Amino acid sequence: MQSDYSIHVASKGEFPQIADLFFEQNRVPERQCLHSSVGDRAEDILQIMMKWEEISEIIFIVAPKGESVVGVLGSEFDEELGRGWLWGPSTLEQDWQLVSIRLYQALLAALPASIRQLGAFLNILNQQGRDFYRDLGFSGTNLAHVYSAKGLAKSVNASEFCRQLSVEYHPGFATLHNTIFPGAYYSAERVIEQSDDHNQVFIYPEDNQVLGYVYASFSGDSKEGEVEFLGVRQDSRGRGIGRQLLQTALWWLFSALNASQVTLTVNQDNVNARALYESVGFQLRYTGIGLERRLD
Repeated sequence: MQSDYSIHVASKGEFPQIADLFFEQNRVPERQCLHSSVGDRAEDILQIMMKWEEISEIIFIVAPKGESVVGVLGSEFDEELGRGWLWGPSTLEQDWQLVSIRLYQALLAALPASIRQLGAFLNILNQQGRDFYRDLGFSGTNLAHVYSAKGLAKSVNASEFCRQLSVEYHPGFATLHNTIFPGAYYSAERVIEQSDDHNQVFIYPEDNQVLGYVYASFSGDSKEGEVEFLGVRQDSRGRGIGRQLLQTALWWLFSALNASQVTLTVNQDNVNARALYESVGFQLRYTGIGLERRLD
């Protein structure tokens, strides 16, 4: 490797260059990392980077060359869960693998010691990235689809709306979330803590129980929304609860917050959920593969 590389932890001043590099690389499916594919502009990626940096839950390792950043690998992370979600690697260099290995080694050294599991989510066409992670001991064959919608498929009757999560339903929501999504990237407590004007949980209550919920978020900078979680209790499925929850979240994002686009991710084998999303106007955008590695 050339001597003009100086692998180091990125400063905030380098974030704009990093966002530009991710944006350009992600435009090519064969180099796309889906964790870093947020929004439709480099500015959208930058805003997400700054959001996580403000709460000290993201880190990037860069390879500079002259005044430019030619390689980057980063990770969102949650110390409580002990997990990290990788961004990249993205590099412009011919010795791609060697640069990427050095970035990965530096990232492992810089991450908090509590992070014991890493995950990557790559476009299925990114064979180079898949081979890179597999050579490092990552495994997994689970496919997931990223969907997007540009607006409501039809008008929704207000009487069909579900209600916002309130304090008395916190325990029921937490139990349902932890049952359906054990080990998810957000714990129930974290979801409740984050709830505000741009992050909302809507629930379907019945007899003081939570039969289903949806958690949706909105970025005011990119004007994009995301359906983060949608779950219905197993004994209450088939009643249209999921559809009502989803339509409530979409109405909130599109009509109340004027979102330009809403995205969500669903596993390949969740056929019923995929059919539901497609029926309300979501269209397939990307297919990705998830890879995981324990650091123990």
